[in-house]
Amino acid sequence: MRDAPVWDLVRSLDSFGGLISNLGMAVRHLGLFLSRLLTTAHWLFVPIHTSHPWEPYAGLAVGVLGAYILYKRMRPLDIWVVWALLALLPFTPISDQGLFQSPTGFSRYLYFATAGSSLLLAHLLNQTAQLLSKYFHRSQTIYVSILSVPLAFTSYIGLQQVETLSIYSSARYYIAGGEMEVGLERLHAALAGNTAATPLPEVYFHLASMQLYFNEDPDPALRQALALFPDYLWLNLVKSLVDQENNNTLIQQRGQDHLVACIEQAKREGRENLLVKNLTSLLHNMGKGYFGQEDYPRAIRTFERVLEINPDKHNTRKALGDTYAELGFQYFEQNRHDLAIEAYQQTLDLNPDDRLARISLGWLFYFQGRWQEAIDQYRLALKHEVDADVQFALGLAYLANRDDKAAQTTYAQGIRLFGVEEAQRIGVLQNLDALIKNSEENIVAREIRMAYWP
Repeated sequence: MRDAPVWDLVRSLDSFGGLISNLGMAVRHLGLFLSRLLTTAHWLFVPIHTSHPWEPYAGLAVGVLGAYILYKRMRPLDIWVVWALLALLPFTPISDQGLFQSPTGFSRYLYFATAGSSLLLAHLLNQTAQLLSKYFHRSQTIYVSILSVPLAFTSYIGLQQVETLSIYSSARYYIAGGEMEVGLERLHAALAGNTAATPLPEVYFHLASMQLYFNEDPDPALRQALALFPDYLWLNLVKSLVDQENNNTLIQQRGQDHLVACIEQAKREGRENLLVKNLTSLLHNMGKGYFGQEDYPRAIRTFERVLEINPDKHNTRKALGDTYAELGFQYFEQNRHDLAIEAYQQTLDLNPDDRLARISLGWLFYFQGRWQEAIDQYRLALKHEVDADVQFALGLAYLANRDDKAAQTTYAQGIRLFGVEEAQRIGVLQNLDALIKNSEENIVAREIRMAYWP
């Protein structure tokens, strides 16, 4: 099991203290499992994504009842008691974090055990109907039917709760897989369902995070969420970041103060690691929102905040590089070539394998007459992937730099790899003519043109 700390468990068994500690944890978890066989496996009386202090004691009561059935040898009930216990025992060593790492809690560990508990509950229903028919002198079938009505009703309500929980779980799955639009849609659908069994503060938190990603205003949902859960740390964290982006300086300051308070609270509660994870995730999504709106300066500023907190966050590093690349293209269109070069160099510092940025930088160097620097960029680009545009751009840069032998070799190799027609289609002939026009004494350029386009 991927969430069971098997090796930690094995290592902890080399001492008597470790053995006792793990045995105590296993007994407590068995109590939780037995309690959930009553409270969540067949109905949803309590939220399933968190533990409750009374659950081990309720599980102990269930265990005593099971021991009584075994002691009395109440066949065939004793068989199903043993079944349920044996189905639960393998999961008892799993850590608390492993049990509650998913919104559905540890319900997946109860599947096999519910076969036994279902038969025990069916027997209890039958026995209750028999007892009622004995005292009130009516058919047992009537009482089974009457008792089944509330059972069916509560099961239907439980089904609605589980469907909502399933929608929320699928939203997180899609978000983790990069399908953000589907994730956002499902978060809205989860909020529209029966949320009694759903971790509602988490739903609002992920909704706000996705709204930042799409540059939507999360403030209405945040106000609604904070009215219900004013002390939920991560909702307050989102609110502080949103306020910091407000144009009103007073609201900005309030957001800054609020952020400081959230950080202090997380440290007091020993949740620094989760704070870093949530804070960087929110800022990353906020940066993606700005990027989507082509507000590149704000996107860059936001991504840089993320990397100040966690320099190893690779998806943010790539996003920052992509943003600099788009900014470079924007500057290029505005003929602000020096700023474009600076932006592309920033891109390559962050993402050295960004071929488009490298090729664009090569063209900028060429236009500025910095031909050797253009050559260096094209050669680096060709190391990773052979490309007709880059091949002939390199040849053109060699010609401009008066490196005649390298130019002839590069053009010949390009024609051999891609053909004359492809070279003409991508504008090689036009580029040669432009170079010849601007540098009439470039004899080699004329020779190459005549050789391939007589």
